[in-house]
Amino acid sequence: MGHPDRSRSGVAGRVLRQRRLQSTPMSLFLPAAIKDEYAIAAAQGDLGAVYQNQERLIEAQRAYDSALSIFRGLGDKTYEIAVVLRDVGSLRPARNSCLPTLTLP
Repeated sequence: MGHPDRSRSGVAGRVLRQRRLQSTPMSLFLPAAIKDEYAIAAAQGDLGAVYQNQERLIEAQRAYDSALSIFRGLGDKTYEIAVVLRDVGSLRPARNSCLPTLTLP
């Protein structure tokens, strides 16, 4: 019979696999030997960018917040913090896109 995800073909199977992966905590994919907080913060920042590209803005904000929290706890990581803050700033126009655009005279 086989694995339930593998028995489905095409788009339906891919969608089910993607949903299962998205609902799984990221920490489960990290090997037990990895204790590198920097790598986790960087991965959270990257995850935020993925969510942003998918227009999942609330999830993007959460991932960026997690990255910021970890980077701030690591000490002198001003460059990394600045990069994540830039990404957070780029969320603002997207989240406010329903507001009317101002026109200058």
